[in-house]
Amino acid sequence: MQLSLVGSSAGSIANGACVSFDALNSNNTLGVSYTTGSGQINIARTGTYLVNWWVATCGTQTADTVAFALSLNGSDLATSYSDTGGGQIYGTAIVNVTSIPATLTLVNRSGDAVTLATAAGQGGLTLTQLA
Repeated sequence: MQLSLVGSSAGSIANGACVSFDALNSNNTLGVSYTTGSGQINIARTGTYLVNWWVATCGTQTADTVAFALSLNGSDLATSYSDTGGGQIYGTAIVNVTSIPATLTLVNRSGDAVTLATAAGQGGLTLTQLA
């Protein structure tokens, strides 16, 4: 599955809110679905998944540290940080889904709202089932 965030130039994501990807570019992963704009990836098959993500922020944040966490069913699994108050933030995680249904989200954990970059793309996420 490949998701993109392309229509939120200079928009913001509240602290604790998930990234609402607005484009489902492809989905070849069985048992995985995404409703555009929901921010929730729904998983209906157990297995091991590789998730890569990025978010472009404007660099003029109120918070000194910008952080985004990949969460499974509301529990953070992996968090990526930028101590410079913005820029591009990248993350990767291997996720073991042992009970279904499961929900993955990418959540702002910065402690404040984050302003997205003024750019053609503001974020992306890929999910691949490994086993």
